[in-house]
Amino acid sequence: MQLDAPDIIAEARQVFDTYEDALMNNRTEVLDSIFWADPRTVRFGITEILYGIDAIRAFRASVKAY
Repeated sequence: MQLDAPDIIAEARQVFDTYEDALMNNRTEVLDSIFWADPRTVRFGITEILYGIDAIRAFRASVKAY
């Protein structure tokens, strides 16, 4: 096993940057595409735990953009 493989680090960084940008700019369509569209998806937030993609989407729709 190779640790710190540059291609894996680059891929993880790209996914993180995409998520962070969507989160900070309230790009719900991007956030919806990142989360697994399944009722078993769980999202742990600062003040909430959301169960299922419908709950996650409803929460994101209620959040005001910065």
